Amino acid sequence: MLRAIGQAHPVRPSGQLPRIGMAPTAPWDGYVTQICTAFSQALGHELLSVALRGSTVRATAVIGVSDLDMVVVTARKVAEVEVPHIIAAPHLEVEVALATEEELLNDPRFAWLRFNLAYCGHTVWGKDHVADLPEPMLDRAAVGHLKSADTWLAQWPSMFAEAADARERERICVWLMKRVVRALFESIMREEGAYTRDIYPCADIAARHYPMFRGAIFAAAELVVTPSADKSEIEAALAPLQATLLAAKDGFLAETAAETLRA
Repeated sequence: MLRAIGQAHPVRPSGQLPRIGMAPTAPWDGYVTQICTAFSQALGHELLSVALRGSTVRATAVIGVSDLDMVVVTARKVAEVEVPHIIAAPHLEVEVALATEEELLNDPRFAWLRFNLAYCGHTVWGKDHVADLPEPMLDRAAVGHLKSADTWLAQWPSMFAEAADARERERICVWLMKRVVRALFESIMREEGAYTRDIYPCADIAARHYPMFRGAIFAAAELVVTPSADKSEIEAALAPLQATLLAAKDGFLAETAAETLRA
């Protein structure tokens, strides 16, 4: 059941957001230590740091629902790294983003990751790259999902059809619905003058801006915490929102192009 967890953080007059990342608490800290030890053993001197982002460092994680979002920073390019099995949490989802130090600090393709780590990241192993990142600003770099809405809206049906079992279909449901709710929030966050990644405040604020879709927005948010393997249930939540998402994406891209020209 969706709970009223999390908050939106107001932007300062400068456009800057606070840094809210903090060390994970139990049981997340134990899982992180186990994973970082395995990364260190596998990568050796190539491993420079590991950072954690997401609900576990925003103090909004829910056991049995939240996952671990980790960023592994290496000296040289690494194709992949194996995540160890967590015996105490066999169904815990662990997402790993890989980046070299140069990519994380300077590559334009990693702009959103830099923003996200600065806003709600915490270094859990090695060099504190999070501290070296620029202050998080509520600007184009803060948009993570809206700008590619057409891509992931087109991708999910084939992903769903190719899923091996009901659990995998539920994971795709969560993946999709997180993007739906957060993208809707991203479409109005600068107007709102605030930022959040937590699902409840994203849904609540988006529903105030799109009151005609309030039911569908909260249906999508509910599917994040109680996912379905039933495609028709997912489609029922998505259908009223899809056109609005695509229109908002087009509006964002047009606004971005205009800002680039003015610059």
